[in-house]
Amino acid sequence: MRKALASLVALGLVASFAASPAVAAKGKKKKVTKTISETIDVTALPFPNYSSRTGTALPGCTAGEEGVHKHTHPFETPGAGTLTLAMSGFTGDWDLYVFNSDGVAIARSDQEQAGPAMAPAEEKVVMPMGKGESYELVICNWAGAPQASASLEYVYTV
Repeated sequence: MRKALASLVALGLVASFAASPAVAAKGKKKKVTKTISETIDVTALPFPNYSSRTGTALPGCTAGEEGVHKHTHPFETPGAGTLTLAMSGFTGDWDLYVFNSDGVAIARSDQEQAGPAMAPAEEKVVMPMGKGESYELVICNWAGAPQASASLEYVYTV
C-alpha cells in the first residue's frame, strides 16, 4: 500500500511539473514580427528651393507642388517598429523627408549630390515609430533627373 501511495504521489508530481510550462506558455503572448515592403516610383521636376532665401515654411524641395516636384506617401503604423526609407541610383539630387501628423519635418535625408559636395546618389532615413501613428513620407526632386524610386520597409511587432 505504501509503495502504491508513493508511486501515485510521484506520478502526480511528474504530471504537475510537465503541465507547468504549458500553463505558463498560455499566459504569455508571443510577439510576432511583420514587415511591410513597398517600392515607390516617382516622376517629378526639379525644385531647388533655398527656404532661407524664398521665405517658404517647408524645407527644401518639399515646398514644391505635389505631383509636380514631389510625391507625398501617407503612412500609418500598424504597430511599433522601425521605418527605413531609402533611395539610390538616381541621377542628380533627390531628397527624402518624414513629416509627423502636425506637418513638422521630423526626419530628413538631403545630401547634396550636385555642386562641390558631390555626395553619392543615396538618401536614407531610418527611424523608430510608435503604434497607430500617421506620417507623410515625402520624396522630392531638388535638382535631378525626372525619375527615381524609393524603397520603404517597416518592421514591427504585434
